Amino acid sequence: MDFMITLFFSVSYLMGVFFQMCLLYYNCNELIVESLEIPNSIFRSNWYELPQAVQRSLLIVIMRTQKPLEMKIGKLYAMSNDLIVGFVKAGFTYVLLSHLDFQQA
Repeated sequence: MDFMITLFFSVSYLMGVFFQMCLLYYNCNELIVESLEIPNSIFRSNWYELPQAVQRSLLIVIMRTQKPLEMKIGKLYAMSNDLIVGFVKAGFTYVLLSHLDFQQA
């Protein structure tokens, strides 16, 4: 009975951690997607009706926003949906391989 309680709490904890990771990575992915829309939104606006100085400023903003905003993990990986999918795949592979090792032993 103690094994079942421990298993239940362990699975509940892992599901909670996974849910929090999914929320965080989803929001980071939305940051990337929305930041890539900034130059398109500026271009679709009535920028040509604005004064020349503002048009130049908008051109600079468009040039600077070509590179997406992204949150990184230790300056190495950009946090996005692709990375969380990679984590899940790696986790399932680890569980599968460890399960096969236990069956063979």
